[in-house]
Amino acid sequence: MVRYGQYTVPSYNEQVNFGVGQPSTEMLPLELIQQAMAENLDIKDPSLLQYGDIPGYYEFREALSTFLKREYMQEVKPDDLFVSNGISQTLGLLCSLFTKTGDIVIVEEPTYFLAINIFREFNLNIKSISIEDDGVSLTELEAILEENKDNERILFYTIPSFHNPTSITMSHHKRVKLGNLADKYSNMLVFADEVYQLLFFEENNRPPPPLKYYHENFISLGSFSKILAPSLRLGWIHASNKILDKIINSGQLDSSGGLNPFVSSVVHRMIDNGTFEKQLNKNREVLKIRSSVLYERIQKNLGDKGIKILKPDGGYFLWLEFKKNLNVANLLKLSSKHKVKFHSGNKFSSKNGLKNCLRISFSYYSKEGMEIGADRLSNLINEYNDNKNNKNIYPKIAINGADGKLGSLIRESLNENKLNYVGPIMRGSEIDDNIDLIIDVSSESGNKELMEKIKDKKIPLIIGTTGNLPIDDIKKYSRFAPVAIISNFSEGIPYIIDCLRGSQTKLNNWNASILEKHHINKKDKPSGTAKTLAEEINGPIEIESIREGDIFGEHIINFKSKYENITIKHEATSRKIFAEGVIKYINWIQTRKSGLYYEIKEDIVSNNVEFIKYSGCGNDFIIIDKEKNKMPSDIPEFIKKVCPRGSSVGADGVIFIETPYDKYNIKWTYFNSDGSIAKMCGNGARCVAKYFFDRTNTDGKINMITADGIITDAVLVNDSSIITSIGIPTFRDVEENLRLLIENILDEELMKSKTMDNIYRVDILVNHLVIIVKNESVLDNLYVNRLGKIINDLLDVKVNVNFVTINNDNFKIRTYERGVFSETLACGTGCCALGFVIHNFLNKNEFSIKVKSGDNVKILFDKKIVYLEGEANKIYKGTIDLNNYQNV
Repeated sequence: MVRYGQYTVPSYNEQVNFGVGQPSTEMLPLELIQQAMAENLDIKDPSLLQYGDIPGYYEFREALSTFLKREYMQEVKPDDLFVSNGISQTLGLLCSLFTKTGDIVIVEEPTYFLAINIFREFNLNIKSISIEDDGVSLTELEAILEENKDNERILFYTIPSFHNPTSITMSHHKRVKLGNLADKYSNMLVFADEVYQLLFFEENNRPPPPLKYYHENFISLGSFSKILAPSLRLGWIHASNKILDKIINSGQLDSSGGLNPFVSSVVHRMIDNGTFEKQLNKNREVLKIRSSVLYERIQKNLGDKGIKILKPDGGYFLWLEFKKNLNVANLLKLSSKHKVKFHSGNKFSSKNGLKNCLRISFSYYSKEGMEIGADRLSNLINEYNDNKNNKNIYPKIAINGADGKLGSLIRESLNENKLNYVGPIMRGSEIDDNIDLIIDVSSESGNKELMEKIKDKKIPLIIGTTGNLPIDDIKKYSRFAPVAIISNFSEGIPYIIDCLRGSQTKLNNWNASILEKHHINKKDKPSGTAKTLAEEINGPIEIESIREGDIFGEHIINFKSKYENITIKHEATSRKIFAEGVIKYINWIQTRKSGLYYEIKEDIVSNNVEFIKYSGCGNDFIIIDKEKNKMPSDIPEFIKKVCPRGSSVGADGVIFIETPYDKYNIKWTYFNSDGSIAKMCGNGARCVAKYFFDRTNTDGKINMITADGIITDAVLVNDSSIITSIGIPTFRDVEENLRLLIENILDEELMKSKTMDNIYRVDILVNHLVIIVKNESVLDNLYVNRLGKIINDLLDVKVNVNFVTINNDNFKIRTYERGVFSETLACGTGCCALGFVIHNFLNKNEFSIKVKSGDNVKILFDKKIVYLEGEANKIYKGTIDLNNYQNV
């Protein structure tokens, strides 16, 4: 049997998968579509099968506009519509036309999770704002707009009608105010995902008109996927002429022609003969019934559990919000047992929040399936709330040091949070094999005894004890179980650590000191927290320890210069902050693989690698500080996993840095996305320099060294522009047979003759071919990925392949990079290679080259050395889980 679907959805007898956000088979009108296709048999014009009119053929847009006019109760002009192939692809198209790397995109919190992925693939800087009962928080939106009012462009992505996942609809009043904001901040462009606009359940639930009607900078995106059939891959863009003109005149559409003209003709028939409207009304009724059944069943079963349930008036989804101390990820641990599945709220968060929420869909299963699924979900939640039956979710927790002041408070906190505390670990007694987790807040001797007791067990362990710990025994034990050594469980200390990171380089002429105070019975000096703070300052530092009274904990960090003092103070006013703080580690430690973890951040990423993503003219890199992170055991494998776009972070390469290094400001090692080391990367060098300037606030010139000992200089030109020395390029011979082969390949590719003017081989620490083609039309129509691979297959030594045009003072380049196996938006050494050709044959020492991203890279020559100048910008900061490279 042919499998047509993206994935197989189980029947409700097997499992109710509430995560499925697609129409059910009963909602897919196969017979009506077959009927429309049969009617198409009378079309005699073969141009139906030709490249289509770019905005979609007029008669279809006219029929669609007539239909939408009735639905929107607003004027809809055919020329305001552009036929698309669905919203996801349209978002990609719009991002390619209206954004550039590093642009801000504002999203709702929560929002459609796959839209987040699309924006990340375009290297956009994602910021989130709250959503309220009547739509997005305009106060938060305006704050971001005001802060970034000088930006060229700010994108706002919203789902204004029957929002995914909350089903909230933005009120007319807010839509008007959003339009007013667009008047005030003309750099804001709004992408309105209105896939559910027509799926209201009652006439009085009809949403306000699409956002397009509220401002000329608002783009409304519609789709037939949810209202007719997803596989049609058909939708529409509803926007002003100035927006549509840019879309229509784009190169990719000039090449492809209109999107889905044949399918448009089928849907055109259905609009004209009334079957589409009939099907839409049927789908509304089906969704209305299923929504009502699911909502009422869950209200009946769980209405008294303190769960906030938003009742939908349209769309596909139901949103449940639990109390803050419930992590829905724990519910998922029981989902297989109860034969029910759903999406946790953090999936819809751009910042991994909303962990106490979940989304369920009512679009796929029948009324009976909804009832069964609701009952299963209710049973799951009831089991979760029953401590006796939740040993996998609430582990049996024992405390070592339970009779101490902190231990007794942790015990109280465990009980208050309804966690499964089973008792203290007694001195001289054996450890019960049924214990699932140990919290140790005892003493040095108590920890040593504990490590001896559990050395043959595999119980996860959280150590809050400081002092002279038996670290060798702990490390040995951590090979078989996860162990976290946490010097301070408070929430405030992690924020101070974030402030301190990099302070010694920023305040390199300041003297640092720490004063820490604790109760008179605390024996270790200095405290574990003071040591951690000192490590973050990363320089010579004096620590003074005071033990007196019943002080819970006080840390004062002081930076002193000749004329200034900076003081940072953290004071614990109650031991309860430590007792409450330990709770957040309990769920986390159970999910960790064996290993030793050090971290006091709230999200506890001690076994995570922190990275900062930078972009140099479209070339993007993951930059990792080797001194601040635990390194992966297999670096090439790590790089091959984190560089693919869509499945992980996505980048052209990874750079590991060390600062300072010997007499140099920074040492860096560059890896291609295939895990191979490269001697040099021009745009990478600029991003490394920008990373250093951002962290140190240094002005002027710095020197850098690569892992291969290549020394380069860098200068900060302005806030975002960096100039770096790259090296001295040289020509290498191009064999005549290779020249002829490549010329023939290009001619065959374009079905033209003499498309190539010349070819050069340049070595600029990386091997390059510079292939000069006739003109920009030839360059723009090349399939660079395929050609780059074909050409590399001809060579023993792999090279970067640069296709270029030289037209007076206009220079343009497209590059296939060997270690990325595809075309990149820019290649710094590729620009230097082309620059070397221009320098030698046109006698130019300073000029600009336009790269694929649209940026201009400046090339300068001085005493045979080539310099590269262009923008380098920080995109965002993140973490990568070393236990799961795709968990970013």
